[in-house]
Amino acid sequence: MNKALRKQYIKLILIVIFCILVLGLGFRVVYQINKTKLSVKETKERLASYQINKKAFNEETEQISSLEKRVSVLEGFVINNSSVPELLSKLESLAQEQNIKFEITSVQTIPVDGTAKLMIEFKTEGTYQVVTAFFDKLQHQKFQTKFKSMYIFSEEGSLTEPETSGTISVSKSKTPALPKELKWQGVATLEIVSFK
Repeated sequence: MNKALRKQYIKLILIVIFCILVLGLGFRVVYQINKTKLSVKETKERLASYQINKKAFNEETEQISSLEKRVSVLEGFVINNSSVPELLSKLESLAQEQNIKFEITSVQTIPVDGTAKLMIEFKTEGTYQVVTAFFDKLQHQKFQTKFKSMYIFSEEGSLTEPETSGTISVSKSKTPALPKELKWQGVATLEIVSFK
């Protein structure tokens, strides 16, 4: 009986050990499943965070691109030493558009309080309306300007043909010819405020 009892004890011990191993293995499987679930959840959260960050990054990139465009536009408003010839050409073409005689007499860079000021002196000639319209147009450019001095005067005794459309008849007519207009000269000193 001892042998039979011993076999029963060994079977019982083996069954208990087997059950403990199965339970341990079961707990291990459950632990791995939970760990995998947490890993999947963390991965999903990281992916969602990545998508949010990617969207924020793209928005920031667009804003930076927009700012770069604005900076380049604003830089166009600033005159520097390298863009002075372009500015002078712009002034001359503006005078041609206004049909006015224009002559730049002086271009100076004057140091004041550690910064430089660009001063342009010029003369104009034309009818009063054309000269004043030209001066007005100079104040409405994309670069900032300020007149330091401006003089407009007529040349006594010098007359110009009026700027009118239509024909003037040479034959004897009952309508008189249009009167001649005085020539006007303008002399000015223009400061380019947006000079850096």
